[in-house]
Amino acid sequence: KELPILVVEDDLALREALVDTLLLGGYECREVDSGERAISNQITASSSEARTPMRWLNARNNSSRAK
Repeated sequence: KELPILVVEDDLALREALVDTLLLGGYECREVDSGERAISNQITASSSEARTPMRWLNARNNSSRAK
């Protein structure tokens, strides 16, 4: 099973466009509006299955790194 992609973007229109594009590509997505909320969701997840492995991508700088 493919891991879901967590889209973190504060601009609602951009976040929705990213999620729509990924869904059309067949990816499962989750979305939040801030990095703080993404980290908080990871910390408060009740089980390891609820946690989403993350790959950080800064689209503005076009760089990524695994976490």
